[in-house]
Amino acid sequence: MKHITLAVACLLLLSVAPLSAFAARFEAAELLSISPKEVVQENLYMAGGQANFSSTAQKDLFIAGGKVLVDGSVWGDVAAAGGTVDLLEAVRGDVRVAGGQVTVKGTISGDLIVAGGSVTILPGATVSGDLVVMGGLVIMDGVVNGTARLYAGEAHINGTAGGPMIVYAQEKVAFGSAARIGSTLEYHAPQTADVATGAVVGDQVTFTPLTVPKADAATFGLALLAAVTVVLILKFFALAVASIGAAFWLRHPAQALVDRSLHSFLPMLGLGFAAMIGGPILSIALILSVAFTYLGFALLALYGFLVTAAIVLESLLVGALIAKAVRREARVTWKWALLGAAVVCAVGLVPLVGWAATGIVFFVAFGSLVEKMYRALKGLTTT
Repeated sequence: MKHITLAVACLLLLSVAPLSAFAARFEAAELLSISPKEVVQENLYMAGGQANFSSTAQKDLFIAGGKVLVDGSVWGDVAAAGGTVDLLEAVRGDVRVAGGQVTVKGTISGDLIVAGGSVTILPGATVSGDLVVMGGLVIMDGVVNGTARLYAGEAHINGTAGGPMIVYAQEKVAFGSAARIGSTLEYHAPQTADVATGAVVGDQVTFTPLTVPKADAATFGLALLAAVTVVLILKFFALAVASIGAAFWLRHPAQALVDRSLHSFLPMLGLGFAAMIGGPILSIALILSVAFTYLGFALLALYGFLVTAAIVLESLLVGALIAKAVRREARVTWKWALLGAAVVCAVGLVPLVGWAATGIVFFVAFGSLVEKMYRALKGLTTT
């Protein structure tokens, strides 16, 4: 069993190593703020009801919350999601943002991809790479050195585009007097654009009456990438919070489940796999039997609860496996739980090998929970 434990731990470590998941710092709180005096030297993950970053990040920043403020410089990439997102400082890498209301003011050395209800690129903002914006209301008053693609309900441009600009607007397009398009302009809208006196709209302008909004394959791919990035960030934060909570408030029962999983790794793997397949089949059979319909629904609800709990236990188990490989002791603590959640999310991105590794640990965790639930029910029926 010791060899199995170490083998799975090594498999997980090898799978996630290319993603540099270990060089990271994780922060989560209702009101979260990083001091301006602090320099963060590793990848930073932040989540909170209100998340403020005012420091300097020497690597990547991943931040999510109801209200997100980034007014510190970031040397790597930024991925942000929130109800409102304000990005006000310099970013040396690429930026991907999703939010209800998004404001950008800083200098971005890479590309900027934004999806939001309303998106404002303020005067003074500079995007050295390409810009892709999708929003209900899009206001572009900054500078874009690369290609600018805007997909909006309404698009108001009063900034500068050094490269080509492509606009799809369902309602209207308007150019202010300070608008400067240095290359070609292609726009699709129900009617011709409103162009203020003094605006320069490019050396070649193509207008196409718009009936059905569309987007080219490349832009769709970028939008899909941005959406997937946001989903992965939210998934990690949810799993991290649940795993840390379990390690804090359910430490002793969680430690017992982890110990049982490691002691009976293969039996729990088999039990978990069988229960994963047999649970829905048995539930549906009971529901269709009429006489045991309510029992079937109860069993299905219990099945869903155990699957959710197994996802959290999987993170605790992975953290314990790594702790056993590193320190020769399978411990359940919030730090190992957090690392376990990061590894599970990262390894899950690796095709085949990663999926197989996380699947094995999940089935072991699920089997342990099923056995625990069975013993508890059996104890109730015998008393």
